[in-house]
Amino acid sequence: MTKNKVKIVGIRPPETNLTLSGYGGVNGMISVAPIRPKVPSLGLFHVGTVLKQELKNEGYDSDISFEDMASSEPETLSPYAEDFSKYSKVPYGPGVIHKMLRGKSLSSLENTVQDSDVCFISSLFTAGATSTAQTMETIKKHNPNVILLIGGRDAQYRPEWYLQKGADAVFLGQAEGLVGKVTASLLNGRQVNFPGVATRLNIGNLGKTKIVDRERLESLGVNSLNKSTTTISRNTSLEQETFPNFDLIILSEYSESCDGALPSGVTGPVMWYQTSVGCPRSCDFCPSARDPYFSLSASRVDRMLEYYRGAGIRTILSAEDNFLARLLNKNELGQEPEQEIVDIMKLIRLHGLAHEFSNGLEVGLLINRDGSLREHLIENLFAHDRTESGVIGTYRMYWPIETLIGRDRFKKLVKKKDHYRILDAVLQTGIPEIVFNSILFSDYGSREIDLFRRGLGEFCDWMIKHQRQTKWSLPIFHELPLPGSKSYEGLLSRSFDINLHPELWAVPINPTNGAHYSYDELYSIKRKLMEEFDLAGLKEWDMLGRYGTTTHTNENRQ
Repeated sequence: MTKNKVKIVGIRPPETNLTLSGYGGVNGMISVAPIRPKVPSLGLFHVGTVLKQELKNEGYDSDISFEDMASSEPETLSPYAEDFSKYSKVPYGPGVIHKMLRGKSLSSLENTVQDSDVCFISSLFTAGATSTAQTMETIKKHNPNVILLIGGRDAQYRPEWYLQKGADAVFLGQAEGLVGKVTASLLNGRQVNFPGVATRLNIGNLGKTKIVDRERLESLGVNSLNKSTTTISRNTSLEQETFPNFDLIILSEYSESCDGALPSGVTGPVMWYQTSVGCPRSCDFCPSARDPYFSLSASRVDRMLEYYRGAGIRTILSAEDNFLARLLNKNELGQEPEQEIVDIMKLIRLHGLAHEFSNGLEVGLLINRDGSLREHLIENLFAHDRTESGVIGTYRMYWPIETLIGRDRFKKLVKKKDHYRILDAVLQTGIPEIVFNSILFSDYGSREIDLFRRGLGEFCDWMIKHQRQTKWSLPIFHELPLPGSKSYEGLLSRSFDINLHPELWAVPINPTNGAHYSYDELYSIKRKLMEEFDLAGLKEWDMLGRYGTTTHTNENRQ
């Protein structure tokens, strides 16, 4: 029997809108933060579903609703709130960055939260931290007694900052299996003392403690631990995770991908999906590096895809840390992992879904140790059809080149000639779009930048010769000091203050001084390189704050 009624609201904060003056653009301004309000939020619905279910087990009857402030009013701009407004303009080289919020006004939250008992927010990206903080402050202003829960990648690595801004509990990893107990404790005024949760009472004792229970992770189905030192806790088996109950009205608004507008024949609703979490690799710039690796069985993926189709979802975006890492266990499992991947890709097409590898693939795993290509796997990863109802299968992928010089910097990268062999095989599948990325590392000097430029030129020449019908773009990223990554502390010491200006941790802009160039010099170098090798992409970036897929020809080269 339930003992209490509880009103819960899940909130996705407005997006951050950043514009930069002093570097040209329309009316002297360019966009330097991604404008993508119609990109879906999976965490919003997943956490809400789990919280309702787990509170029922604790004896609560929950009434839950959702508010996506980004997608509901994507054209609305509003100034920063109160104390945050003093940091709404920041000098940047010869220009100034102007900060605003994009989405439903914070003032609308009064009616949303005034009678709520619990509110939860997912803060996935550091660049959105200030928007999240303003949302939290506004919630507490209108309802001081509401319990405020925060999770997400940035929050788990910077819990102190979120607790200072009003959070009552910050989840340092998976909320499932824990969020009900934590919320029930807070509702009853009891102290929260669970591994993997930070509160204002226990934050001082967290320190550098790693939450890795190897025996427990193995019992939950971990594929690989790889000497993990992760701070992420895991409470339930990935195979047993709850499918989210979607708000169909909000879901109908989701019609974008992080990697550009949906191409012809690809339609919404759009939603993220995961068949694995974690990554056994060790890239210094990546927060997911060395995380315990879990993967779903093909039968579980089948049930998930069937569930998604039942909700009306037409397009799915991969949120995998390393989808192909299953292949790293081949010595133990023979050829089974490759067949499992093939089966998953066939299931995506069987369910009539359009599909995008939004988070990239470790493409070096598409070649065997004996040098032969995994041709059958490549064919199935990128297979697609155009039907009367639209595109089915993979229409786009994000291809992490990472670096064009010194490829021995990352153990996962194959030799250049093998990289081109893999790329040629992928292009032969006729994949409609590819977004390639490379990184302008902060330790580059003039010699490395000259080599990097030559590498870009060689790559573009090769693609122009071999591209066939594939549309592609070549955005250049900066090396960001991402919380949770191995390089974080070292880069943070020569960056803008992350507590005052976390918005600058966005893909288009650079917050970090290099070993040989200042932050703004590195940003200008990147712009010049993109003017030469991806002018159309740079123009789209300046308009929308995000890269897109543009057709490259010789006209793109200046």
